Amino acid sequence: MKRYIVMMKHIRHLIWPMQVEEAKIILQETKRKFQAMKNIFNDALKRKREINDNVTRTEKILAKVKLSIPTKWKKMYEKLVGYKEKHGHCMVPLRCTYDPKLNALGRWVGNQRFFYKKYKNGESNRITLQRINALDKIGFVWNLNDYRWQMKYKELVSHCAKTGCRFIPCKFDSNPGLAVWCSTQRNQWYRHKIGLPNTLSIDRMRAL
Repeated sequence: MKRYIVMMKHIRHLIWPMQVEEAKIILQETKRKFQAMKNIFNDALKRKREINDNVTRTEKILAKVKLSIPTKWKKMYEKLVGYKEKHGHCMVPLRCTYDPKLNALGRWVGNQRFFYKKYKNGESNRITLQRINALDKIGFVWNLNDYRWQMKYKELVSHCAKTGCRFIPCKFDSNPGLAVWCSTQRNQWYRHKIGLPNTLSIDRMRAL
């Protein structure tokens, strides 16, 4: 802003010896440069606010949970919170080829699911209700099978909405994964119909 004022004063002194059109050109160029500098400053300020918001959000999660738990578990939990902030979900792969440093976090996440399953069956004390609540607060997925089923179901719903077709053939080049999933659901429904063990619950059948 100061630079803009100084340049304006300089232009005023030059107006009389210069032609009016030349003065207008200088004025327009000065305004353009000032606007460019203002845009750069606003972009930097916006980015700073986004970073501060992410940090604040993470701090609020940790403060709200109030974990009075062993340091090692808390440390891994904080890493998972950071992962969630960066990727938008807690689905850390068990083996991360693109970042081997995440392998330890992936194993830890898998262990929490294993301990939770044992906890639900009354067979394990390796995970407490406090830890379960802490993980629930950041959207932790406990059952991968249910999660993956729901993701494929959403794909099917989206496909039907776009095409109006509710039948997915076994060979579906545009989405082979969805074709395999649909074929599996038909097979599971047939097993249910003839009284064989299957993975189709009442809720899933109603959804389909």
